[in-house]
Amino acid sequence: MPDSARPASALRTVPAQALTAASANRLDLVAQTLDDVQQRETRAFFEAHLSLLQHGVQNHYPLDAELLAAHAMRWDWRRLSASAAIPWSLDLLTQFEDCWDWDTLSKNRYLPWSGALLHAFVRRWNWGLLSGNPALPWSLELLEAFTPLWDWRVLSSNAELPWTGALITGNTHLWDWVGLSWNDGLPWNLTLMTRFSERWDWTGLSANPGLPLDADMVAEFAPFWNWSWLSRNTQIAADAALLQAYADNWDWTALSQRRLLRWNAELLAQFATRWDWKALSANAALPWGEDLLLRWENHWDWQALSGNTAPWWSEALLERYAERWDWEALSENPALPWSDALVARWAANWDWDKLSWNPALPWAQDGAAAM
Repeated sequence: MPDSARPASALRTVPAQALTAASANRLDLVAQTLDDVQQRETRAFFEAHLSLLQHGVQNHYPLDAELLAAHAMRWDWRRLSASAAIPWSLDLLTQFEDCWDWDTLSKNRYLPWSGALLHAFVRRWNWGLLSGNPALPWSLELLEAFTPLWDWRVLSSNAELPWTGALITGNTHLWDWVGLSWNDGLPWNLTLMTRFSERWDWTGLSANPGLPLDADMVAEFAPFWNWSWLSRNTQIAADAALLQAYADNWDWTALSQRRLLRWNAELLAQFATRWDWKALSANAALPWGEDLLLRWENHWDWQALSGNTAPWWSEALLERYAERWDWEALSENPALPWSDALVARWAANWDWDKLSWNPALPWAQDGAAAM
């Protein structure tokens, strides 16, 4: 049929290439429109919240010298001094020397720290804050170069120093010995501890996870330890023999809470009269099983046990001791074998408010099934 005879409503074919180009143009137009809308909305938002924009720029934008100078009167220089994004350099610090907050700079871990940088602004730094900054290139040379300026009390607690026995021995008159005692960065050993046994703060040492606490060290300093703190120290390798040797010294409640003790049925039995059974009941590191539960059935604190997150729970266990469990504690325990059937089985027992906040329930599966 000639074109002149084709009805006006008849479909006309368009080459695929032309259709693709037209679609692409339309998509580009839509994308540009959306981009323009987003930019307008973003601009309007920040125009209405200028303080938020300023806060974000000062904290996260790599402002250079030109931008800093262009808006010098507008910046919060204290906030800028804490920035991790600014391209810090000696020249930049010099150019705006009178603007920076030097206390904040002294704490900033992102400056290009060096001995030269410290010398350049020696009268500007807060040396107490510098003494606690772990990002400085700590070395014996750096310590010696500024000996009168450091805050040695703060240095004593800084684990990043190049600690050696010689460093400690050579500056005994400068150290804060309480700070040293709590510092887990020191090269702790029997020799060091013996040499300064009269200077240490033994509460700090007892709590210090940096000590190589074995039976020999515990025995060597038995009269000095703070046994309550020592009992809480996660690094102590306490076996049955060590526990027995100092049975009257240990804090047994603290020990009962320890996850890294060498727990086994024999250890529990050997010190059955000393353990804090409420603390044990909540301790997920015990070798949990029905045999253990049955053997000490009348010793357990069932409320604490109900909140125990050890992966030993089963539906049979819940059923067997249904009358003894604390169902409020069970309701928020993420370690139970949660399922729709379990929730339905004990519907009358749960604390539904606590249950509603429990992230371990099969919420996602329920949602997927309903879709």
